[in-house]
Amino acid sequence: MTDATPVSTAPQHDLNQLEAERRGKLKILREAGIAYPNDVQVTDFAGDLQTEFDGAAAETIAAAAKTVTVAGRLM
Repeated sequence: MTDATPVSTAPQHDLNQLEAERRGKLKILREAGIAYPNDVQVTDFAGDLQTEFDGAAAETIAAAAKTVTVAGRLM
């Protein structure tokens, strides 16, 4: 049986330096305001758009000139 935990080949001091750099960048972002804002106002859902435009020609979709905001993960 093998352990599935990834093994780092980088020296420990390199990892500490990388973490310090990342924390420094995050500190700068936080000082400027919310570091990871989540203020997206969703106006549509991907499934609804797929149903609305399923099978439609590219010209039809372009003519609709619909502006939408969706949120989620790409998989």
